[in-house]
Amino acid sequence: MSLYWLFFLSLAIVGSFAYTAGMKFGAPTMSPFGYAVIMNVVVLSAQLVFALTAKYGFKVDVAQGINSRTIKFAILTGCGAAMVDLCFFLALRYGSVVSSQIVWQVGSILLIGTAAVLFWGEALSLQKALGVLLGLASLILITRASS
Repeated sequence: MSLYWLFFLSLAIVGSFAYTAGMKFGAPTMSPFGYAVIMNVVVLSAQLVFALTAKYGFKVDVAQGINSRTIKFAILTGCGAAMVDLCFFLALRYGSVVSSQIVWQVGSILLIGTAAVLFWGEALSLQKALGVLLGLASLILITRASS
């Protein structure tokens, strides 16, 4: 584990908090489609500023690795992000933050972990398998308690 890894994951956690808090307070009163459009205009604007800063401020080649294959995966990622934006917004409208967040996060871990083992060749140690079982237990306990 490197300090860069820890730093960027820490920022991702802060970003996830801002994302969830914004969704929580925006979900009850606004159309999810209008909300998603505004949110993604902000995302696009911020990413443009980041890319221009990287390119001109830090001399980073921001177009490195762009080809038809990576563009397809970027499109897949964008479709997934759009689905998350709209569906998480609606989940918060119809359910609690704790249940929605836990089911989203643990469910994602379980699905991605399964794909990593079955399709991407990652190893599943006894410790990781125990973590998967505890994740399933957390889903059951948290969703039952909030029903």
